[in-house]
Amino acid sequence: LYYYLQERYGLANDKGIRTLEKPVTEQETHDPVDDLPLLDLSKVNFPASPKALNLMEASGLEHVNGKGLIIKLMIPEKSFLPFIRSNDGTPGIMLSVLIARAIERIHPRHEAPLVSNYIVNARPMLKANETFHNCTNRVVFHYDDKIRKMPLERQCTIYRGKTFVQADEDMIVRGMTVAGSMAQMILDLPDFSSRAKIAAQAMVGTYDAVTYIVSYVGRWSYPQLGHHIREFWTETPVGPFPLIEVAAVNGKIFVSFLQPFSDRRYYDALIDELQENGIEYVECGTTHVCTADIKA
Repeated sequence: LYYYLQERYGLANDKGIRTLEKPVTEQETHDPVDDLPLLDLSKVNFPASPKALNLMEASGLEHVNGKGLIIKLMIPEKSFLPFIRSNDGTPGIMLSVLIARAIERIHPRHEAPLVSNYIVNARPMLKANETFHNCTNRVVFHYDDKIRKMPLERQCTIYRGKTFVQADEDMIVRGMTVAGSMAQMILDLPDFSSRAKIAAQAMVGTYDAVTYIVSYVGRWSYPQLGHHIREFWTETPVGPFPLIEVAAVNGKIFVSFLQPFSDRRYYDALIDELQENGIEYVECGTTHVCTADIKA
């Protein structure tokens, strides 16, 4: 994008951008997980996570053909950020709470726990801010009976506190140590089919223990390029539950509501939450997810 704008508009400001003229550094290419110890996972007793509320099962929904759907929602920062601040939230935490409230509109008497994951950037905790490797971890939110009865501001405060505690450096390093050990165990298997099978089995527990996931990639880091960006939608293959990808650029927050089914009831319930809280939004259409095929 920088080179296109350089040629098209004469842009010369490359601050913060890794251009071809800048040498690749060791900090960029090094995977910090390689520095962590390897655990013998056969000797580690992982407690089983309770099965979370499954929206497809609860509503009797079927998988849509293809890789899922992406429903696109844009929220102006100028109105959303003051609302977020007044309720002690962040964009990712606010959406995590609003979606939980939306789900409870549809399933007010659910018995299985309503659990969400909030994806966090683990690079700072691993002392590896420059690495290109995918260093992510997760914070787990339980929308339980106690939180359900709280006002929105208090709910956001609780979620922020949980994020602070679970994103502690020691906790993140422990989690990444387990993830790295699991990855190495899979890579050590003799053939690709065995690796794919074990990796899929390892993910089943994660899928069963979560109702939805929110991932906020953060605010666009290069302002000299950002004002040229009209839309920023994040697409990924969709698992068995909704995945909400959030990006912020050019004064707008782009919410990619990814789901494996065609029914819009949970998205529509989120819209009801936005309306009741006076949050401006623009609906930007629905398309099929168009990520590259992955051969397993």
